Amino acid sequence: MSTAGMPTVRLTDPTPRWEYRVASLDVSGFFGPHVQLDDIDTYLNQAGNEGWELVAVTPVTRGEGTTSQLLITLKRIRQA
Repeated sequence: MSTAGMPTVRLTDPTPRWEYRVASLDVSGFFGPHVQLDDIDTYLNQAGNEGWELVAVTPVTRGEGTTSQLLITLKRIRQA
């Protein structure tokens, strides 16, 4: 109890601890990058249902500057 007679609640560490997942999506095509939006939607919705949040999408380029992959970075609060 506090000095005012109110119950006190001990808070846990307020700093969240994160875990990360990085997925690679191949987007290379014969005439340049080919992105299947339905595949990305499905992947992100499934990850979201598991508690993952999209943080970043990073293109990976080949020597001639053509995007060949997308790195999808996700995070969620780490379970103790």
